[in-house]
Amino acid sequence: MARKKYTPEQVDQILGHWLLANGYEEISLQCENKSACYQWQGTWVGRYPTGKK
Repeated sequence: MARKKYTPEQVDQILGHWLLANGYEEISLQCENKSACYQWQGTWVGRYPTGKK
């Protein structure tokens, strides 16, 4: 079975929904003193998605 391919926009939307569902508002490499921030631990390409509406 072939894997579904997502566009960058779809990935951003999926990540935004995941952030909201898990109580986060943003992804960052440095979340120091940010309560609703998910600290990314890997390599990121492109802009950071947010869970903000």
